[in-house]
Amino acid sequence: MNICIGFLFSLTGITSLTEIGQYRAAVYALEKFQKDNSKSNITFTFEARDIRSDPIESYRQALDMACSGIKVFVGCYTSACRKAILPVLEQYDCLLIYPALYEGQEIHPNVFYVGEIPNQQITSLLKFTIEQFGKKVYLIGNDYVYPRYTNQQIREMLYELDGKVIGEKYVPLGHKEFSTYLEEIKHSSSNAILSTLVGESILPFYKMYYELGFNPEEMPIISPITTELE
Repeated sequence: MNICIGFLFSLTGITSLTEIGQYRAAVYALEKFQKDNSKSNITFTFEARDIRSDPIESYRQALDMACSGIKVFVGCYTSACRKAILPVLEQYDCLLIYPALYEGQEIHPNVFYVGEIPNQQITSLLKFTIEQFGKKVYLIGNDYVYPRYTNQQIREMLYELDGKVIGEKYVPLGHKEFSTYLEEIKHSSSNAILSTLVGESILPFYKMYYELGFNPEEMPIISPITTELE
């Protein structure tokens, strides 16, 4: 018996930097599982689709694979892409294994959420930041579901910790010019920058941060989402 799993990752597009790594990890995990269970009567294969960091494309590809009989999916890194395929999961009774941290505020019977939500991750990060650097935090992120919903919760967490949001800015996905934003942050009273930038925005932001002479010991960038891969 063979079971085919649908991989929905952005192999191109603005979040592909992160998602290619997730795709490779998923392939590795499946291959290792097959090797460790080589005597089983059940085999697993996969079909990969490039969702191109686009919720509409995510829906199209998920629908096409669901129509072909695939019942289990892995991927959809951004919350926008995850939410886009929920109607497909419901209509065809499929399961999505969602491999990323996310903003919470959603429980769906057709989704298995693997990653952390803010109160499992960001609370300890904010406590550390306030203890080590100060209570004033500047929020910057891309303009989509995860950063906005996460920052709503960060505001509440900071309030409980007697902290303060000094500024809050959102840029389009793929945005790469940060000199104006960082100049504003540099001349603010912020003690730390909390970044929920993703994909192609991450590297230009960090690069400009150093070019403008920020001191990481005085005003560091903290992030719940940037990884070693980026």
